[in-house]
Amino acid sequence: MPEMTDEQLEEELRKALAAEAMSIEVTDPAGRVARVRARQARDRSRRLWALAGIAAALIVALVAGIGYVAWSSRPETLPGATTLATPSATATAGPSSTAAVTPAPTGTFVPTGSMSTSREGHTATLLPDGRVLIEGGEGTAGPPLAIVSYASAELYDPKTGTFSPTGSMVAAPGTGQTATLLSDGRVLVAGGGLLASAELYDPKTGTFSPTGSMSVARTVHTATLLSDGRVLIAGGFNNGNLLASAEIYDPTTGTFSPTGSMTTARGGQTATLLPDGRVLITGGATNGDTSVAVSSAELYDPKTGTFSPTGSMSVARYGHTAVLLSNGRVLVVGGFNDAGQGIASAELYDPETGKFTRTGSMLTGVIGNTVTLLSDGRVLIAGGGVNECLADAELYDPETGKFSPAGYMTTARCDHTATLLPDGRVLIVGGGQASAELYDPKTGTFSRTGSMVGVVGETSTGMPFPTGGSLSP
Repeated sequence: MPEMTDEQLEEELRKALAAEAMSIEVTDPAGRVARVRARQARDRSRRLWALAGIAAALIVALVAGIGYVAWSSRPETLPGATTLATPSATATAGPSSTAAVTPAPTGTFVPTGSMSTSREGHTATLLPDGRVLIEGGEGTAGPPLAIVSYASAELYDPKTGTFSPTGSMVAAPGTGQTATLLSDGRVLVAGGGLLASAELYDPKTGTFSPTGSMSVARTVHTATLLSDGRVLIAGGFNNGNLLASAEIYDPTTGTFSPTGSMTTARGGQTATLLPDGRVLITGGATNGDTSVAVSSAELYDPKTGTFSPTGSMSVARYGHTAVLLSNGRVLVVGGFNDAGQGIASAELYDPETGKFTRTGSMLTGVIGNTVTLLSDGRVLIAGGGVNECLADAELYDPETGKFSPAGYMTTARCDHTATLLPDGRVLIVGGGQASAELYDPKTGTFSRTGSMVGVVGETSTGMPFPTGGSLSP
């Protein structure tokens, strides 16, 4: 059957989604087309690996048969002959995104329980009581191309290692929404899909309730909790159009109000709260089809309510990740460039100088990965990929400025979430599947944990996974 055009695919999506209208909200069909294309590319790759595995098995069987015939017709060992014992060897094969030989990984991944529902585009938020709120996202159901948006949410309890349902959201945001833990312990969920609305989750009651709406619908924007308890919402896409505008959410009034606009309209950027209270915005896309990534960065000052330019990155990035290190600098990792190529390089932003400098590069250029600051100051980078999701994990050491292997997750994941738990372990959830696992930095191992009530994927930033591309240093 010939592959459908984007227009035909979008129409099929609309029909499939209409059939599910009683349980989902239809949002962003064009974005869903891109995600379906990405899934098709990954499925084709998986089928090729499956065929390669079958071929390899046939070859092994053939060689084993020939070997048996030769062995059964062998002459008896001559008297006085010496038989040399050879050590057994185990060979492993699988997809690899680099041809270079890399150091042996430290630590291993072991299975643990799984979620009960597969999600994609969900968020994960650590609550004050140590539980983790998983909300929203997308999954597939019904006809082959039906993508459904979830309004449901669930809670992960580290004490029991299990997921349990909690209240559902008023609207199903799909992907691209943000979830921000407020100072009072509630969680603000804003935007996503074609939504301008926002909701609050109260852990005490286990329910969502509407709050004020943003001035404009946003998806793939950023939300940052400021030092004074307010939340900065910046940029993103509005029905394919990029936004430079920003607004502030005040939990005391439950309302959004405008603030200064960014110097550049962008979506898919990162936003990191600095120790001095300012917010660093890096990279992102500068047009509606995300084909132009930017290297520029800017700072938001809550005292003046304005954005101002700062030093630029050495590489233009979209869909990258950023994390504040213990030393006050910001690590920017991965993403992809204008050509849709995964970027392996990383760089550091120094708030004192306002400049970016190169640091070590990842072993593999990926997007759709997670970055998590560990209790010991190192950074865990897990999963992601370009054409194929990976199970690989790496550790970044700020003291040496180098990345090193950290073993493999129990399953390959793209666009999952990773949450640092109070005991120092990292909870890794979803990525187009229901499973979850735990990473223990003390032992360097991953283990399975309880499963979600539903299946989910995509990172908390809700970055769409690109359709194809290659690796780039």
